[in-house]
Amino acid sequence: MGNYGGNNNIAIGYSAGTNLYSGNNNIDIGNAGGMGDNNIIRIGFGQSSAFIAGISGATMSGGAAVYVSSSGQLGIMTSSERFKQDIQSMGEASDLILALRARDLSLQNGTRSQRHAAIRPNR
Repeated sequence: MGNYGGNNNIAIGYSAGTNLYSGNNNIDIGNAGGMGDNNIIRIGFGQSSAFIAGISGATMSGGAAVYVSSSGQLGIMTSSERFKQDIQSMGEASDLILALRARDLSLQNGTRSQRHAAIRPNR
C-alpha cells in the first residue's frame, strides 16, 4: 500500500492501495485506489462481470433501485421528495401539458403511406 499520510485504510491483493497517498477510511481489494480517496470502497480492476452471493432472490421493503454508472460506481436516483425542497404545484401552468393527448396517424406520400405519431391538445 502506498499510503504515506492516511489512516484506517485496508488493502488486499496485488497492487491494492498503491495509489493511496493521503486518503482515510478506504478499502481497496485488488484495486490501486485513487490518490485523494476518502471513505471509498474499490473492488477489482478490469473485470467485465461481478457476482455477489445473497442478493438475487432476497426481498426487502423501503429500499431504492441501485444503478451502475459507466465507470462502475453504484448509486441511487435522487428523484424522491426527500431530496428536494420548495416543491409547489404549478397550478394552471400545467393545464396545457395535461391536456395533451397522443395520436397515431398515417400521412399519404404519393402511393406510400408513412406512419407518424403526434401529440396535440385534447379538444
